[in-house]
Amino acid sequence: MASCRTIRALRDVISFDPQKPLEPQCMVFEWMDQDLRTVPYSRFCSKPELPRVIARSVLETLAFLKETYGAFHSGIIPQTLPTQAQILTDFTDINPNNILLSNDNSACPVVKVGDLGNMLREGYDDIRIQSLPTRDPEVWRGLGCFHSSDVWSLGATLTFWLAQRLVFGAGDKIIDDNTEAWCIAKIIRLVGSISPPVNEAFLDEFSLARALEKEKYDDPETGEMSDLSLSRDSGECGVPGFKTCLNGRAERAWQFYITLKYQQTKWTKSSPPLPSMAMSLSHCFLLVTAVSRLLAGAAATPILTVSNAAPVVDLGYSQYEGTTLSSEVDQYLGMRFAAPPLGNLRFRAPQEPAATTGIQEAKTLQTVCLGNGVQLPSTLQSEDCLFANVWTPASATITSKLPVWIYIQGGGYASDSNGRYNGSTVVEQSGQNVVVVMFNYRVAAFGFLASEKIRANGDLNAGLLDQQLLFRWVKKYIQQFGGDPDHVVIHGASAGAGSVALHLLAYGGRNDDLFIGAIGESVFLPTSPKVSELEWQFDQFVSDASCAGSADELECLRSQNTTTLQAANKGRPYPGQSKSPNWYWTPTIDGDFLQDYPYKLLEQGKFVKVPIMVGDDTDEGTSFADNAASLADVATFMTRNYPRLSANDTDAINAQYPLMSPLPKHNPYFPSASAAYGESTFICPGNFICNSFATHVSPNKVWNYRYNVNSTNYDDAGLGVVHTIETQAVFGPGNVGETPAADIQSGITTVNRNIVPVVMNYWISFVRALDPNTYRFASAPRWGEFGDGRDGGRRLRFETNATEMEVVPRDQVERWVIAEYRGLYAKSYEGL
Repeated sequence: MASCRTIRALRDVISFDPQKPLEPQCMVFEWMDQDLRTVPYSRFCSKPELPRVIARSVLETLAFLKETYGAFHSGIIPQTLPTQAQILTDFTDINPNNILLSNDNSACPVVKVGDLGNMLREGYDDIRIQSLPTRDPEVWRGLGCFHSSDVWSLGATLTFWLAQRLVFGAGDKIIDDNTEAWCIAKIIRLVGSISPPVNEAFLDEFSLARALEKEKYDDPETGEMSDLSLSRDSGECGVPGFKTCLNGRAERAWQFYITLKYQQTKWTKSSPPLPSMAMSLSHCFLLVTAVSRLLAGAAATPILTVSNAAPVVDLGYSQYEGTTLSSEVDQYLGMRFAAPPLGNLRFRAPQEPAATTGIQEAKTLQTVCLGNGVQLPSTLQSEDCLFANVWTPASATITSKLPVWIYIQGGGYASDSNGRYNGSTVVEQSGQNVVVVMFNYRVAAFGFLASEKIRANGDLNAGLLDQQLLFRWVKKYIQQFGGDPDHVVIHGASAGAGSVALHLLAYGGRNDDLFIGAIGESVFLPTSPKVSELEWQFDQFVSDASCAGSADELECLRSQNTTTLQAANKGRPYPGQSKSPNWYWTPTIDGDFLQDYPYKLLEQGKFVKVPIMVGDDTDEGTSFADNAASLADVATFMTRNYPRLSANDTDAINAQYPLMSPLPKHNPYFPSASAAYGESTFICPGNFICNSFATHVSPNKVWNYRYNVNSTNYDDAGLGVVHTIETQAVFGPGNVGETPAADIQSGITTVNRNIVPVVMNYWISFVRALDPNTYRFASAPRWGEFGDGRDGGRRLRFETNATEMEVVPRDQVERWVIAEYRGLYAKSYEGL
């Protein structure tokens, strides 16, 4: 309620007995995002389906009223049917105030026409006009949304059984008189008190609002506290003149209360306290004309104008000017959250950014961090790369306290996989209820070079420390964007998900209050070598960077130019191997940030205990596996990536993954190599995390999934449902930095388009409520919890038009706890 621009009580009689018109009844409040006045004109241009839906809802409502006009209590309502013009002008109040919208930026916006109580010439009567239409399911699609005109314009409604605490007490009962005032009183009591106005002209409204708020009224005549019982027996409801002013001052009192408490308006004697609420019929006809012209394809007269002023955020050390998108989302790109990690700042923890003067532009994406093997010069990558991007509702203020969604991109710790992600669509789809943050972090040698020399004069795992500094940046500054620094969810894919896991394990599970929930897609927890096991890697890098033999090799690396270091920033085979591993640069056990092997910390419960959502794709390994023609090829491939494996280990792995069903365009043992790598590298770590959290946190705070959304293109290529492909559905087509051709390849804009709102809204819901079910898509099934894992664990299987729960197969459960899996992480490099 606090984040809504307008609030109105919607009272519908769900169950109606003509013989007992006053009982049983149910107070129903349903959320609606906004009314038509708050929709910017730009939205009509970008969403051509919106005016069509609005026009259809208005016309259908008018037709509905005309057709059913004589159906309500024929002895009271005149039998002569009115014309459509009479309905529009005499019996209803159809204007932009009362055209109510939800999800106006989606493919299926919801439009309802409200404030239809004037259809009775002798005055509205909710009991009579609500009974029949509200039993019709079509009402919920906008054909007949009736509510009383006593209460101020509806922007949002509330169901008492979904409220965080009950609106209605055990002794409350619906009464036949002043029901709307009673309802307002209950909501005001739920949300708290207000302070007196500065402008004395509005003391009457303040007194009335306070009367509603506390069920006590300061009688101005007697100076005593009078009881405000809101019952029929109290005469004037305990307030002199209260009953007679319901049609006017109660409305203004409610408006005054909401505006003062939630819009932070500064009331002064020189400024009017209330925005104009009335719109004349000429405005209504302007709306109809505009909608009609839009339907005809002509340019319409703007209903509302949008300011061209660019948004500016002040972070203390810098001011950044962003861009307001047509979706009413403010976008800030390329803001420094850390100093450039150059020269003497190489191989060190990131430092705070320097202060700037004037307003800095934050309108274009900046370069991402230099990745493994990238050739210079590059227009997309640079060593100066620690930038953050933020997407936030244009309406957000410093007091909005919106949930914050931090996304960590993947790339195998060897690259920033894609710095061109776009978070605006999820902000829209959330109903403008989240703030999204994305950023770059150092990778490859610049982020994960390890040696005792770096420990002595620098910082290990610099890439993870970049991420941690971003979390602290969010904690410190996100309120300036409308975010809640105490409601942050971290989310990542692949190495980004592995990073999420490592932050959960950081410092032995120390909770620094930087986040309250975590999401991991295809968690990549690679081998975790100790620093001593990586000295050979450091020596090779020093040699390739022409610093071997220097008196201070680390100082030499810091003095070299970027081009020289980048030439050395490449993968090498592990000692004893002939080919480089898939992922050469990875985090190390430093004894501080990462204090032990991840699986040991997980077993011991040494992690930050928050709700988590973790899952994988069906064919995780197909994008990475060698095209193996034999079991020997499988063993060679696994050992190349996991050098700790012995011959006995690879024999055991081959026994677990024998010859499998063939895949197109691949050798016979490619499916075996893919399954072995996919499970050991992604699926098993994810399941292990879920088991550990279910054991040490709660089996009801863990949600697991398997993404199994197939596409013909990938299936024909023998790849199946590939690694992190669900990210396209999480952020929406075109928002993960890929080309339209990539979206077409996955079918996310064609045959699989129906999966997008299902996936996206589960993720949004978890960010908002720490539960994927609270705000899930209307047709999506309930996502059951993982459970205690004793039966294998439960997970949600995503499939287009067939998403449902399943149990993790027992054989997969057994594989994630076998010694061979743990051997990937526990055996030492030493002696290689």
